[in-house]
Amino acid sequence: MKQNVRIVFDRKKQSSKNGRGKIEVYVYLSRAEYKWETVGDADVDQWEVVAQSRNIQAKVKHYEQIINAMKMLGEEMTIENFNQHIFQAKTPSTPKEDVLYNGTDLRQSFVEFCREHIEKENLRPNSLKGFKVVFDSLETSGILKTLADLTPANVVAYDAWLHRQNDKSDYTIHGYHKKVHKYTRLLWRLQMISSEPIFHLC
Repeated sequence: MKQNVRIVFDRKKQSSKNGRGKIEVYVYLSRAEYKWETVGDADVDQWEVVAQSRNIQAKVKHYEQIINAMKMLGEEMTIENFNQHIFQAKTPSTPKEDVLYNGTDLRQSFVEFCREHIEKENLRPNSLKGFKVVFDSLETSGILKTLADLTPANVVAYDAWLHRQNDKSDYTIHGYHKKVHKYTRLLWRLQMISSEPIFHLC
């Protein structure tokens, strides 16, 4: 199976002239859908060290997460769709229209909804603490602020934001999604939102 994201050094063979070459990230979606992105340059004997830098490795991981999310969402694997996810991860969107669904105001705070319901659940202190950490991360990210923000694209953006922090394992991030999913599923069952946006990451 072809690797979707990889780091390539000196693709255009410039190092033979001055000893330096470009470091690029190669994103492959299909035979006709791929892109090259320059992420730095380095001497021939140093490029592998530079390629292992935190910023470049975080970018590779971020791109892999986007591609995996696209596959799970069943999206067409095009560079245009891929680039849209990159843009949405930086500037997540909130729908401007259809602010009501089944009489529910979609502009209300998602985190406040979660906090109101968790107070009624009589969880153990450690479990309650874990949920509160996740709620704080939702507020800090600023991505899933309202019920209107609960879209698959914004869930992918929140996932990408969690990975960019570089302080959580994939297992921990999966746990974050499971906790968020508990309340998106509740909203869906209560018919307060039109669809369940997070099932593909849980």
